[in-house]
Amino acid sequence: MCPPYVYSNAKLTHEELAKITPQGAKEFKRFEERLLPLYEAMKGIPTLALRVDWRVIPVLIGRYLPSLLEMQ
Repeated sequence: MCPPYVYSNAKLTHEELAKITPQGAKEFKRFEERLLPLYEAMKGIPTLALRVDWRVIPVLIGRYLPSLLEMQ
């Protein structure tokens, strides 16, 4: 079992994952690299603006269009 501090340190997370499965560590790294641009775009949208009903769409388009356009 990994120590809890591993999850707040990307380098340690990769090292621990590589100990278990080197191929999994490579796949996780690629997955992480794909998510980072999405995370960067989402930083422009406050968490409180996100909701689970259909009315979130006009709010997002009206207020946060630049951030939405960054998402690919």
